[in-house]
Amino acid sequence: MDAGRLDSLAAGLGRWPVLLKLVNRALRMRITHQKTPTTVAVDAVESDLRRKGIRAFDPAGPVQERDQAVAATIEASLDMLAPQERQRYA
Repeated sequence: MDAGRLDSLAAGLGRWPVLLKLVNRALRMRITHQKTPTTVAVDAVESDLRRKGIRAFDPAGPVQERDQAVAATIEASLDMLAPQERQRYA
């Protein structure tokens, strides 16, 4: 995996530790459990984050937008769960 690409993803998340952990978990789920190739997993996570509001990750944005960004990241992670896993989480 190209380290520059991961650095760009981290920069897009404002390098916020909580968001980095959430995205890391989403990547690990895709790569480890779903056996998705790393580059495809990064593509998918970036797409999920863009679709669900990656602009809200701008550290200069209002607190409400940051809260929405965290919620969108969690939702993107939950989207990968099977229905039974999601029910268990809830």
